Amino acid sequence: MLPIFKCACGYGTLLERPYCPKCHDLLHKGETSPKGIVLSWTIVYVTALREPCPAGIAMVGLESGINAMAKFDATIAVAVGDRVIVEIQNGLRHIRKT
Repeated sequence: MLPIFKCACGYGTLLERPYCPKCHDLLHKGETSPKGIVLSWTIVYVTALREPCPAGIAMVGLESGINAMAKFDATIAVAVGDRVIVEIQNGLRHIRKT
């Protein structure tokens, strides 16, 4: 399960923040399924954080309706529509194909 922050108005995010940017009510911590579908992806060849390159970045549409950016191993083929699971490793979101 992935931690999420949801509001009574229906807004949800993976980013921890105290207030909803839509209605300014309090956000409440919850969990969501890590399953999703790749909506878009790219390969980055230069990073500012001195991480190994190339690195893959994907936008994943989670089953809960929230979109999440996550890293992936650039040596693994990823395509739009692939079913993936988002996992947290060392504080960062990564995807793994199902």
